[in-house]
Amino acid sequence: MPENAPSVKRQAVEGYGAEVILCQPTLVARETTAQEVVERTGGQFIHPYNNPHIIAGQGTCGLEILAAAPGLESLIVPVGGGGLLSGICLAAHAINPKIRIFAAEPAGADDAAQSLAAGELIPQTNPQTIADGLLTSLGDLTWPIIRDHVEAIITVEDEAIVEAMRLLWERAKLVVEPSGAVGVAAALSDTFQSLENLNQVAIVLTGGNVNLDQLPCKGLSKHRGADHETRPVIIKDRSPAKQARLFATDHASGPLERPGRLATLIAGSCHGRLAH
Repeated sequence: MPENAPSVKRQAVEGYGAEVILCQPTLVARETTAQEVVERTGGQFIHPYNNPHIIAGQGTCGLEILAAAPGLESLIVPVGGGGLLSGICLAAHAINPKIRIFAAEPAGADDAAQSLAAGELIPQTNPQTIADGLLTSLGDLTWPIIRDHVEAIITVEDEAIVEAMRLLWERAKLVVEPSGAVGVAAALSDTFQSLENLNQVAIVLTGGNVNLDQLPCKGLSKHRGADHETRPVIIKDRSPAKQARLFATDHASGPLERPGRLATLIAGSCHGRLAH
């Protein structure tokens, strides 16, 4: 794990009985340290996202979403290394080739957006974002899939991510970490709101590893590790109209469902519906 990983994540891993080996928070350091562990232990390295079996497994998330909501017009998926996004792309387009897929990415770690704009893989260099789960570069397996299947990658600032977390806590009663809330921030952005013909949209929420002693809404802006100082975040515009559209209930389908199943967020109009 990178040495600046939040303590809540490290403690959770150790709580499951795993040995945590720290390294510098860079791509080179992660790869070098992993290789050293393989050589020392004789273990088998399984890439966390740039692996065909991992991509296929992640794709089952897309299968479940479309099984629950076959009329979806669009998906928003967070992107870091791209395993989840590429798997969902393959599964969703196999079922419905017309579904529009968007990626959500922190502006401080926007290598995927840069890659899509340039038409070639651009590696992550010095990511700076509260979304610590989205710091990795795309892989040589995930990049071509994303290039060919994703319509656009929407980047959002940390302040928007924090506001999305707060909105999820307040309105949906869901504890979602920054990396998981980036899709909601993208959905609320002017970029996405300006798109037409999107009335049924699912947002994938990808994690709930939140340090309750340092809630972002109380002042976390730029993630520097659990023990480092942070500066306040000032929310300038909570856009109540956008939030109302995002969390509106379809009265024909009943009230918001309680958490407990696959996290999908159906949004886009006043007839949207939240299912989790």
